[in-house]
Amino acid sequence: MLKLAIAAGIVGVVAWGCRFALLRFYRQVLTRGLMGDAGYHFCIVRALANGKRPYTGIPEFLIKNGVDTYPIAFHRFASLFGIERVRRSPYLPNMVIFVFFAVWYCLCAEVYSPGIGLGAGLLFVVCAANVLLQKDAILFLSLSERLLARLSTGGFFLSAVMWAETGRLEFLGMSAILGGIGLITSMFARQAIFFSSAAWALVGMNAKYLLPLAAGFSVAVLLNGRFFLAGLIDQCGFSHSYRRYTSKSRLFSSVLSRFASLRALFGKDYFFEITSREPFYMLVRHPEVLLVFAGSKLWSAPLTHLFIATGVIYFLTSTPLLNYFGEAERYVDYNLIFLLPLAAVKIAPLCPLLFCAYLAVTFAICGAGFWLDRNRVHHGNDSLNSFLQDTGVGPESTVLPLPINFGQTISARTRCRVVCYPGVYGNWIFERYIGEYPLFKPEIVPLLTEFKVTHIIVDKAQLERFSQITGWAYKLSVYEKVAENAVWCCYNVRAT
Repeated sequence: MLKLAIAAGIVGVVAWGCRFALLRFYRQVLTRGLMGDAGYHFCIVRALANGKRPYTGIPEFLIKNGVDTYPIAFHRFASLFGIERVRRSPYLPNMVIFVFFAVWYCLCAEVYSPGIGLGAGLLFVVCAANVLLQKDAILFLSLSERLLARLSTGGFFLSAVMWAETGRLEFLGMSAILGGIGLITSMFARQAIFFSSAAWALVGMNAKYLLPLAAGFSVAVLLNGRFFLAGLIDQCGFSHSYRRYTSKSRLFSSVLSRFASLRALFGKDYFFEITSREPFYMLVRHPEVLLVFAGSKLWSAPLTHLFIATGVIYFLTSTPLLNYFGEAERYVDYNLIFLLPLAAVKIAPLCPLLFCAYLAVTFAICGAGFWLDRNRVHHGNDSLNSFLQDTGVGPESTVLPLPINFGQTISARTRCRVVCYPGVYGNWIFERYIGEYPLFKPEIVPLLTEFKVTHIIVDKAQLERFSQITGWAYKLSVYEKVAENAVWCCYNVRAT
């Protein structure tokens, strides 16, 4: 027990140290304040911290169609820190979550296979998936439900495999708890758990593999009741609208997962194809996958079946037919975030040269990522907050943000009302308000009238880029310009 406690303590300290180092390296990103999705999550935390139960949505977001059933388990946890502490240190909830799961993983791996807990825990902390924070991965460090969703989903599958291999009920119970947490934390986690569990059972031709899913579903219902069940129904509508509208937007379709083009690989855009398209993007973030193939004879039947099932889901969601179900790489990331380091540690004593080569590749990838990020252009301070102070926008204001997803960032700073969408929506929002996501329909006067808008705030660079793609632009010259800088512009609507 003493050795196990020491190993867990070492992993916890290293996990905290690595997270702190990443915070220092990306401090200029974080000092910009709550940008993008982090702003949206802060608005939910603020609503939970200051509002009354039950949660029905962000009160400042004006586009509604009933109760917003976006999963809020992470936000309830974050609200325990207090709204002012979250505002000052938005990274804190995820720091606690990461260290907790790193220690838990060390203990779990040691119980599962004595002697590997420390190595598996340390490898998990420093693996490329936890160190490379390009693109949306920066949300794992900031204020977002993604980290809890990812680690609870990974813990669900790790525990499920342990139960399938050993039959020990404590592993099934652990899988049920973590699966339940994942299901009430994130819409993507729900997809990963439901799709991959079904594929796992089909690949293994074993209905027993569905038992952890049933247990996790029961825990989710127990914890979140009708809100969870209503959320599942709304998520079906959201997926339909995503397929029908969002995925077909010329402004958004380029970010959907797809396999790299062979022609592009030999063209001037080869670097983009390697770093952004499949399977290269997945292999950069998860080089352990190559070890899985190398040690294929070492894995148990349940683990092999899960590897294959995850691969099938990954392949299907990389195709144009199903890529609207989310980034393909995230299925590998969520399902195998704990199982891949475990596989790497298991193969180390059998193939030490191969393991050393894997470590060298991992460190080279991480080093290249840091080198590419060193010259990122950042504001270094919350310049949007300074701009908003000049506009006079406050809690009594109603803002039309252009584009629409800019609204969450504005409301997070000013607590103003914004013409912005709820967390979960369906076809209705496109039929009534949105043209090509993330733009409102070209004629904005009906919006100004319906929501009694006082200000229009524009992200100039985004709108200019979008107008080049769509061939049209909003007619804003009729409104009085009250503040402008190189990045943003604010118009007063009532003064016209």
